[in-house]
Amino acid sequence: MDQHEKQNTYYDDFEVDGLTARFAILTDEEDAPPPGGEPAFPRGGGGEEPPLPPAAEEAPALDPAEALFSGWEELFPPREEPAEPAADGQAADIPPQETDHLFHGGGLLSRAGDVRPSEEETAPHSQAETPAPREPDGPERRRRAPASGASPEPSGQPEGEGHSAVSVADVVASTVDAVLDQRKGDQRRFAQQRQRAQKEQEKIHRSNSGRAVDEEDFSGPEPSLAEATVRQKRLFLRLKKRAIAATVLAALSWVPYIIQYFRPELPFVPYLPYAGAALLAALCVVGAPVFVAGFGRRQVNCFTLASVGAVAALLDALIPIAGRGDLPSMAGISAAGVALALWGECWRSVALREGFRLVALGQPAYMVDLTEHGAVKERGKAETFYSRAMKEDSATRWQRLLLPVVLTGSLVFALLSSVGRGAGGQFLWCWSTLLSAGTALSLPFAYSLPYYRLAKRMNKSGSALAGFYGARQLSYSKELLVCDQDLYPPGSIRLAGVKIISEDRVKVAAYAGSLAAAFDCGWTPLLTAYMQNERAHPVHLEHFHVHEEGGISASIKGETAILGVAGLLRRMSVRLPKSLERKDALYLSVDGELVAIFALRYEPQDGVGWALHAMRRNGITPLFTTRDPNLTSKSLKAAFGTDGGGLFLDLNERLNLSQLRGESAVRPNALLYREGLAPYMEAVAGSKRLCRAVRWGGAIALFGSVCGTLLAYYLIFMNRFAALHPLQLLVFLALWTVPVLVLAWNADRL
Repeated sequence: MDQHEKQNTYYDDFEVDGLTARFAILTDEEDAPPPGGEPAFPRGGGGEEPPLPPAAEEAPALDPAEALFSGWEELFPPREEPAEPAADGQAADIPPQETDHLFHGGGLLSRAGDVRPSEEETAPHSQAETPAPREPDGPERRRRAPASGASPEPSGQPEGEGHSAVSVADVVASTVDAVLDQRKGDQRRFAQQRQRAQKEQEKIHRSNSGRAVDEEDFSGPEPSLAEATVRQKRLFLRLKKRAIAATVLAALSWVPYIIQYFRPELPFVPYLPYAGAALLAALCVVGAPVFVAGFGRRQVNCFTLASVGAVAALLDALIPIAGRGDLPSMAGISAAGVALALWGECWRSVALREGFRLVALGQPAYMVDLTEHGAVKERGKAETFYSRAMKEDSATRWQRLLLPVVLTGSLVFALLSSVGRGAGGQFLWCWSTLLSAGTALSLPFAYSLPYYRLAKRMNKSGSALAGFYGARQLSYSKELLVCDQDLYPPGSIRLAGVKIISEDRVKVAAYAGSLAAAFDCGWTPLLTAYMQNERAHPVHLEHFHVHEEGGISASIKGETAILGVAGLLRRMSVRLPKSLERKDALYLSVDGELVAIFALRYEPQDGVGWALHAMRRNGITPLFTTRDPNLTSKSLKAAFGTDGGGLFLDLNERLNLSQLRGESAVRPNALLYREGLAPYMEAVAGSKRLCRAVRWGGAIALFGSVCGTLLAYYLIFMNRFAALHPLQLLVFLALWTVPVLVLAWNADRL
């Protein structure tokens, strides 16, 4: 007899013993109670538990029980494996569905190994006509449910003591509820963080977009850009000649000072001031555009101070006034100021000419503007570009507000230093000295020099900036919307090959080309061209859907067509062998069957990698609105060495922003004539650097002008005339010019 048969016999004998005790059936004379009236089994908990029944071949024949319970095995088949005993101090849980079949005729039929004498079973027969079923004690106690319509039998042990009332289903349900509650809590926390970030981003975008709104009306008539280019070119050539001549005259005007300072014993030294005055007079004639800009614009600016200072120095040198003394003339300082003013106008005109000349070639490919989501480029016309470029800059605006105070203060201080002290003959010298010290040499080119350097660089890359006004609009942007064509311009993605696994080539070309045309991403021209080469025609798409995993699907003539990467096909339960997987490939499936593979070749452009690194240096965050599923952060780092610290938005935001680029009306703050990310980034980053250079340079120049005026007044009032020698004053002004030159030099260092 094998082990399995022994276990079944063991179960049957145990169940027969329990039922025999239940109905007081005596199967043999030796099982009858002894003469003392005590049952075969001890009643109560004082005696030892009966030994387990022996194996089936050793048990005596139980004819009455077998006759009574014939067919028991057919109704209640025995379990294949006995239940494992519970650990000490714990009670094993039995689900209700496993215990229902153990009840029969109001009595409990215990599973194998669970039969033990209980207090009800061992009680005297006089207390109950029908003995209660035996229950195991201690760790082998099992939870039982009462039969239908019957109340549970009382137990000698308190309820819930020594056994557990938790079922397996309750444990699973509680675990699932806990996991769901934790997931809901995480989702709620993530949603709050996302809403907080969106509010902060909307606040930034709201403030930026409010600043970027056009403050001026540019609806008036404008000259043609070709005419503007010719006019600025002529102005540049004329100013350049005058600036060169003024530079020569200004350098010669310093010769008398050098001779007088180092060789004062020479006999012609007393006549040197007249030579300096003659050179200054000639320079005033050459620098006539400075006088026109200073007095013809009906406002006080740096050209006004340079012109007034030159006139005061010229009068002080030519007109002998009693009581002036041998104080040195300021003709050299005034000459340097006029020459630098000419160079400032020259650099501004050449910068405008560079931009107008590029725009005059034709309509631009793209225009760059600022939206609430960041800087964006879109196709448009170059209208109002001239008016934007001719708007005044912030440095000129601040000069118009503060320099009248400097001019008035120099006049008042000159009167106090000369007439107020009884030395009226020194008035012209005091005024020319105060104007020379208060007219910072960097004021005329605080804007024009950095604008000239940036415009020259942008012209080489095929872009133009609409002056300081356009740069100010773009400087508020901290994000840059980047699409597929920015990373891989047209022509940089090639179709390396097509492998048809099944279906007709014409059908494959029609399905792939129609899906790609509806998606509009970097490889759309490739698949549409392939469709045309195969002489296929576009088909109608229904239920078009874009998948987050990377790809698209649609219903075509009742068939489900999927075009995407390998991950999407696996997600859609399309069988794809490992040997056919490629990282730069598109897969086409029809009705769950792979039909074609399109191998793509991405050729990185040099300017894109440089632009991504430059965006990180300039504090610009690229927002990738790409649709190509192959363009990920990992692929960009592999191709260009960096992703620029950009953010890959989720699918809905990418689709919305890419669609917004085609619908938004942009303003020509910058014009692009070349594809790629490099010109696009140069326009935005260059605008930020230009505005920074102009603001800081103008502030430093104005502060130096105020400091020079106050310091000169203090030295004159204290009779420290030796400290106001032209050479020392020139060094003082040059020190204030160095920071402005450094800022202008770095304006095009992107």
